[in-house]
Amino acid sequence: MQRFLVMATMVCSLAGCAIYDDVMGRDEEGAAPRLSPEDAARVTELFIATGRYGVMLGQAREILRLPETKMGQGETTGSDATDPLQELRGIAALQARMARELSGDALAACNRATVPLSVRQLGCEISRTLPAGMLQPVSLPLANVARRDEELGAFVMRWWNAACAIAPKVAEGEPHACSIE
Repeated sequence: MQRFLVMATMVCSLAGCAIYDDVMGRDEEGAAPRLSPEDAARVTELFIATGRYGVMLGQAREILRLPETKMGQGETTGSDATDPLQELRGIAALQARMARELSGDALAACNRATVPLSVRQLGCEISRTLPAGMLQPVSLPLANVARRDEELGAFVMRWWNAACAIAPKVAEGEPHACSIE
């Protein structure tokens, strides 16, 4: 169902279609709110972006040889939700999980002598400056979740870029350690 929703969102956000209303809307009783095709596409973009943050944090963790985090296990992402607001709440929870993972990784790197000094210093800085509010899901509406995505993305990109800068060089033809495609 989720794949169908993503496909319907992408197609209908470009062309508009009645099937989109059948999938995203509810019957006359109005059991669930409807999102415009543009907002539904934005929800999909946020879901993808947050997933990429998880990949980037995993890659940085691997490069820095940090222990795997145990944070956020058992949380759902809302990816199976048919209610767009439930899916958005799931994305907000996933963003908070990524922020907690970043915070834990940054603190671990800050305290680990085997991590290069520049990255260790950045880890200490991030652990001091990451707003505590980022560790909890932001409240709806979509604009708040989108703003959180931008804030979280800036921290994750800075961390990932620092880790990738010290990644070992790979042989020609081999994938780079920081490939996210």
